[in-house]
Amino acid sequence: LINNFDWRQLNARLLAVTNNNIDISKADLPQYWEKKSLVQHNLPSTDFADTGFIGRSKELKSLKAHLNTQYPVISLVGHGGVGKTALILQLCYDIESDENPPFERILYCTLKTRRLTISGIQQIRKQVMLEPEIKNLLDSLPKSVVGKGSNDPWMDLRKLMESEKTLLVIDNVETVGSQVIDKLKDPLYSPPLGSKVIITTRDGIGNAEIRIEVDNMHPRDAYSLMQNFANKINCTPITDRDVPTINRYCQQLGYNPELIKCFVLACGRGASPSEILEGSSHIDINEAL
Repeated sequence: LINNFDWRQLNARLLAVTNNNIDISKADLPQYWEKKSLVQHNLPSTDFADTGFIGRSKELKSLKAHLNTQYPVISLVGHGGVGKTALILQLCYDIESDENPPFERILYCTLKTRRLTISGIQQIRKQVMLEPEIKNLLDSLPKSVVGKGSNDPWMDLRKLMESEKTLLVIDNVETVGSQVIDKLKDPLYSPPLGSKVIITTRDGIGNAEIRIEVDNMHPRDAYSLMQNFANKINCTPITDRDVPTINRYCQQLGYNPELIKCFVLACGRGASPSEILEGSSHIDINEAL
């Protein structure tokens, strides 16, 4: 039982909804049911809501441990499609739901310019520059948070990170080029005490950060991803296969989670698994990701 909870009030509200005396979209839920996060954030929705977050327990544990170290920057390094973005979003949402979170605010910035679809590579935007993206990120915040601002987004960002314990996440850093990153190492590598920077990249950006290598999925986790996703979208060309066959598909896809999901989607739309993996429609991993 929940102490000090007025069940009669809840019953009255449910009866009102049932009798069409109240619009449920406008109904006030009892305060007990409201979950108020202690962390302000601009996190996007995840792309693993359909399957749940699978595997990566070791990397996630390492990430959380490094949040308490003196290193100001943590970099997730791995080739395309291995799940760096999913891993960092899982970490951020774990922080957001923590009863005693280490940060007051999470700022998320993606520099992704293209994505892999079942039809091939899709261009999201032609060019991206980090400094304007940081400025846009700050401009999206309430004036009460960032103040008047200046012409220097890095200075404004630093002031924010000094006033609030902030986790800055920059996804797909490699898209802006190494020369740009070299110029920005000072603002990235010197966040105020209590704030942190996490980046995802294919190459890393220096020796001062803590690096966490992210490789392709463990075969067991890759199998679970393919099976769960296929069940979710009712992809019978996959669900009807036996365990050795699904394991072979995962192996041929390099245990790469993004390729696995694209493969299942393509099969769900009528493509033959053998044609995708062995025929002319085979996707070159390095080119696609």
